[in-house]
Amino acid sequence: MALKARVFISCGQAKNTDELEIATEIKNELKKMGYDPYVALDNQSPEGINEIIFKKLANSEYFLFIDFKRERLYKKISKDFEDTKKHRGSLFSN
Repeated sequence: MALKARVFISCGQAKNTDELEIATEIKNELKKMGYDPYVALDNQSPEGINEIIFKKLANSEYFLFIDFKRERLYKKISKDFEDTKKHRGSLFSN
């Protein structure tokens, strides 16, 4: 049996969005292509991060970062705010 390259998928998981579904779809597609993908779902406790996520990350050959669009960014000019027409990304994934 051939070893499969491990892919750690890091992505946003904001509630009330389709981000988890998108991550799962990507995971499934990578599986079909012969990879061994991992998405850090439901492992947000300190124990889960230290004992599972960091180990999975360290043992992966590839890292896939999916940066979902978040809130619009504004810059303060005097007392007013100017729209930068830019958005921040997923903070936790960074």
